[in-house]
Amino acid sequence: MNDTEKGFLVVIALTIATVIASFASMLNIDFLSATKVFGWLCLFMVALFATIKSGFFSVKYIPFSIVWFLACFRPAYHFWAYGSGNNSLYALKIYREIPWYANDWIQLGIALAIIIFGHLIVLKIRNEI
Repeated sequence: MNDTEKGFLVVIALTIATVIASFASMLNIDFLSATKVFGWLCLFMVALFATIKSGFFSVKYIPFSIVWFLACFRPAYHFWAYGSGNNSLYALKIYREIPWYANDWIQLGIALAIIIFGHLIVLKIRNEI
């Protein structure tokens, strides 16, 4: 690898770090949590683009896509609840009441509600109910 290629990689790395830092300040979270959220969102966008491009995507998968999109922000929910990038109360050794949006059971309930009601709406639109 010559110096031009190394310089190009450094510029790309700094650009990505700058985008993540501005993303972190926009969401008011730390850099580590912003990196996780950004990575999950990039993976979501690539998977969504691939399924749409392959023709596999249909209306019945929209509720699952919404749940996956919301799940990308789990590190941000935990940061807003705990004030650190750590996602576990046991690692912090602090036992306290957490906000409703950071409770895993609440997130699971919201995800299931979106999937169930979204599927019912899709069936209603298709006149299959």
